[in-house]
Order: sequence, then C-alpha cells, then structure tokens
Amino acid sequence: MNKKTAIWIIVAIVVIGGIWFYQTKTGSQTATQNTEGKILKIGAILPLSGPIASAGGFAKNGIEEALADIAEDKNLNIEVIFEDGQYDAKTSVSAYNKLKTVDGVDALIVFGTPSVMSIAPLVNADRIPLLGLLAAPNYSSPDDFTFRMMGHSDTEAKFASDILVDKLGKKKIAVMYLNNDYGTGALASFKKYVAGRATVVAEEGSAPGTTDYRAQLTKIKNTAPDAIFLATLYKEGGLIVKQAKEMGIAGPFMCGQPCDVPELITTAGAASEGLIVVAPTDKNGTGFIDEYQKIYGARPSYLALRTYDATNILNSIAPNCASSNFSGDCLKKQIDDLNGFPGLSYPINFDNNGDINDQFVVKVIKNGKYEAYE
Repeated sequence: MNKKTAIWIIVAIVVIGGIWFYQTKTGSQTATQNTEGKILKIGAILPLSGPIASAGGFAKNGIEEALADIAEDKNLNIEVIFEDGQYDAKTSVSAYNKLKTVDGVDALIVFGTPSVMSIAPLVNADRIPLLGLLAAPNYSSPDDFTFRMMGHSDTEAKFASDILVDKLGKKKIAVMYLNNDYGTGALASFKKYVAGRATVVAEEGSAPGTTDYRAQLTKIKNTAPDAIFLATLYKEGGLIVKQAKEMGIAGPFMCGQPCDVPELITTAGAASEGLIVVAPTDKNGTGFIDEYQKIYGARPSYLALRTYDATNILNSIAPNCASSNFSGDCLKKQIDDLNGFPGLSYPINFDNNGDINDQFVVKVIKNGKYEAYE
C-alpha cells in the first residue's frame, strides 16, 4: 500500500465515522418523531359516492389537509387508506373487512350513521379504535373502542329546543325526521326536552333519499305549527324547505347539524333563506378555514374540521404506541387520556362513553351563506 492510498483510507474512515456519530446522535429524536420507524395505518371509510358524497368530500379534504400540514412539520407518523362507504352499511362493512385483513389498519376514521353503526360492533370485537362522525345516540357505549368526533344528537336536540322555545317563544312545533338511527334518536330527544314547555303537534318520518315530501308537509300544514324542526340530512333538508315554500308553509324551519353543508343551499335555492341551523362551532378554526378556502375555493363544512382534528389526534398518539406495534388497547388508552387536545374549534376531551365535548352555535342562511344567528 502506498502512502497516498493509506491517506485516502484514513479520510474515508473519518468521514464514515462522522456520519455514524451524527446518525447516532440524531437517530433517537428521529425515531421518536417517526414512531421508531413504524407508521400507524388508518383506514378512512367515507361516503365518497352515493347520496351524501358532497359531505364525504369535505371529510376527505379535512384528512388530506391534516396530512399535508403534518408532513410539512416533518412529524408524520401515520398513513391513511381511503375507502368509499357510500353511506351504506353493507358497503362499509366490506370496506372495513378489506382494511382489516388486507391493509392491516390500526385505527379508523368513519363518517356516516349507517357506516359507523354497522362497523362499531366489529371494531369492538377486533379491538381497533374508531373515531366516528355521527350523531346517533345509540352509538354511545361505555369504555369501548368507539369514539365520537361530533356532537351527540341528544345534546343537539336540547340546544335546538332551548332556541325554539326559550329564545323564539315557539309553542307548537312539528318535527320531520329521517327513519334511521340519527333521525329517530333526535326526535326522541327533542320531544323529551320540549315536554312541559311546548307541544310537538306533528311527527313525520321518511326514508333517507326521499325526494317528495308534499304528503308529509300537507299533514304538518294542517296542524298549524309555529315552527318546524328537521332532523334530516342536508339534501333532504333542502328539498323539504323548497317544497314547503312552494306550498305556502312559512316556518320558521330549524335543522340539526347535518344541514351545515353548503349543498343544502344549492338544493333549496332562495327557499333556504332564513333556515336556522344548529351547528358545531368552528369559531377557533379561522386559520384552517382561510387556508381551505384558498385551496378549494369554498368555505369548509364542519366535517372537514372534525376529520382534520381526528387525523391529528391519531398522529399525535402514534409514537406512544409504536413499541406495542400500535395495539388497540394502547391506542384506546391514549385517546381516553386526552386532556384538552388542541382541536381547531376547542380543546378536545372524550367522556367515558367516547363522546366528544362538542359545542354548538346557531347559524342562519342569509344571502346564500351561513351566517351567525343573532
């Protein structure tokens, strides 16, 4: 070996040693930030087609915005696999089985009452945490693997009844509701909270996807209500207020949180003016809302805020469960133990039933936009 070769060997050893030393010094931090090289797999079952695809789009956008923001901070600990649940129980169960057996997901974000309610018993049996976007009251169950990322319909109904009865002084109220877990639950809760303060003069149910409400509206008109509460989805709500206006039914109309989706205004047109909506608050989400509008050219539904928060919650707890290979029990405990997680709208906690500490506001549609109700 000549002298020149020996010098190059020494230089190479020094360089390699320096690289090894740097990686050793920084590796523990990188491993902690990136779940020790492991990535939490999340299955997102959303209605990307079907009757509420518009709402599903908001939910998907919220997840994608969260992923983009987390990646920008170089602290991405999760991977999200999207599946189309079509707001259908059977389709959603098939999507869940694929995500579990093929993709091996560790946690779920699911939107829509039929989807979440059909999957809930499966995730409890499989011990896979589920963050669901639905309001149906019978989703609440103590100390299991299901959590709720939006307001409970019972809380929504109490808030709505207080506005209609105490603030607006309405005494004869009709209810139109969906014949599903959300609608029937909201009806029962609304009746409970108005009891002794006002009278429910009519109850008219309909199947999701109904397009002609004139028969139900005729019955309601005959009872001469001074207000009508809608426990429906946004598309149905838009059709109801449009057909009611055509029939000379003045309202006022109030709708639950599923009506806080802009497609309602598109469906109802001018008839949507004056519709009062009980909605989850977005008062602290200004930065996200502004960024969303820049990207998508429209104000987001609250659904985008809630899926954004759900994604960030799972990303934040992933490092704490990497050593257990993201066991469902570890993830569940981490979610149970959240205390004031910095959500877009308020600090997030879950109670023993897995229900979020949601807060509601009242909006009204004015000039084709959702505005704060004064």
